[in-house]
Amino acid sequence: MGSHPYEAAQKVFSLAQHTPDMDVFQQVARRLVVAKATVNAHDIKFPIAIFEDAERVAPVWRPYLLATSVYWMPGKEKPDSVAIQQAREAARTL
Repeated sequence: MGSHPYEAAQKVFSLAQHTPDMDVFQQVARRLVVAKATVNAHDIKFPIAIFEDAERVAPVWRPYLLATSVYWMPGKEKPDSVAIQQAREAARTL
């Protein structure tokens, strides 16, 4: 993801081909998307829509669909959203 989306897409495609249950990938990806999202709704909408529809797609097409999700996911090098940073700071003061 991030600066190497093609490599990430290849890895997700391969994983999805060999692992029918991609729940763990989707859970981690959702957390990443939410943590890194800006105020632009499209930061969240496309990847989440893919995850919602993944179970509705024929198993043979699922790896292709999930592999495309990484092109909209932020990399771990992208800073967390301002809201997440503020929430973490507030939690530290408790």
